[in-house]
Amino acid sequence: MVKAKAARADPDTLLDVDEMILDCLIYQATAAIFRERQTWQEAGAPAAVDTQPADILLQAVDAFLVIFRRNHAAHTMPAALSFRVRLLRFTTLFTRRLFHSPSSPALEDVQVHRRRQEESALAWLRHSAPGRKEEGWWKEVMPPALEHAPLSPSVLHQYRRRTLEVYKLRCRGDDDDDDDGGGDDDYYGLPVSMSLLDLLAPFMALSAAVADVVDEFAISPLWMAMAADFMLQAALEQYRAYGEHGPAALVQSFAWGYDEDMGAGGRDHNDEDELGINRMFHSAGHSAIQTWHQLKTDRRARFMRVPVTTESVTGTHHPIHPSAAAATTTAHHNLHSLPALDDRVLDLLRECLDIRPRPILIELQEGTLRHLSREETTALKKRVGME
Repeated sequence: MVKAKAARADPDTLLDVDEMILDCLIYQATAAIFRERQTWQEAGAPAAVDTQPADILLQAVDAFLVIFRRNHAAHTMPAALSFRVRLLRFTTLFTRRLFHSPSSPALEDVQVHRRRQEESALAWLRHSAPGRKEEGWWKEVMPPALEHAPLSPSVLHQYRRRTLEVYKLRCRGDDDDDDDGGGDDDYYGLPVSMSLLDLLAPFMALSAAVADVVDEFAISPLWMAMAADFMLQAALEQYRAYGEHGPAALVQSFAWGYDEDMGAGGRDHNDEDELGINRMFHSAGHSAIQTWHQLKTDRRARFMRVPVTTESVTGTHHPIHPSAAAATTTAHHNLHSLPALDDRVLDLLRECLDIRPRPILIELQEGTLRHLSREETTALKKRVGME
């Protein structure tokens, strides 16, 4: 963490300095989350994730955000800095969604988030032209058995366990020395954990926020394919890990796209994130919107065909029983598997970290400040108390 000598704050430069400090802390915390993910993914055997190094930086960010907002209550945070905050929050939730950590949201906060997303999806389905036109599409892909009842507890537990094994996370009974006998299967798949469906809206909002930082950004076919796979995996996870049944989770997972009525009088809406998502789709143009519709149609059809569980569902004629190993042990050979999606999303997040130049304080600490020679950088470090 960057350290500087204590000095009395100059009111004329306090805002600039605080923004530099916050930018540096957020960048360091985000990089620490990526290192954490890489470390436990490279582990040779299932183990508890050591979150302490990243947690220290996350706590520093939270503490300084309180100070920043108090000292600059009338100031609007710059778009680039707001983007860094958004990236850190999503990256933390996404990479830690399979296990409990100090950064895991409380159940009450998760429930509030879910209600808000359910309301948003319903509004999109009722008011957008695609939503109204495609009403009832789920009947073509929803296995009848899942329409009326969830998978059995043993099947759900088996899928959760195999998912955790693929990610090299602990399951109950993996460690005989574990005093509480617990594992990450005591968290993943339970209502308190953040599911992919919970993270769909933040993912879309993050993608839209990139457009506010990078002028030339436009949603590409590659991004749309990844987002469509995100929706598919979010839907599948609700049924095979979280025990959902009925069409609601499936329909909500795919309730994304351009809403021509939003902000045009046809829909009373002032949520900045949703307006930004809608602008993102609108700016892509008619051809991209058509491509998005085709990708959604394709992924919906895949919902019926992708392996879901290791047991057959009584009374269904749909192939919802093939081995879960097909969705786990061969995951990296399957473009539409959960681990493959994780890799693609993480690649995007790492690129997002470097969309903006690295924080000035980090460059100062390394002695490589852009546009300055090493000698000039050293002199500046002395002036600001870093040497």
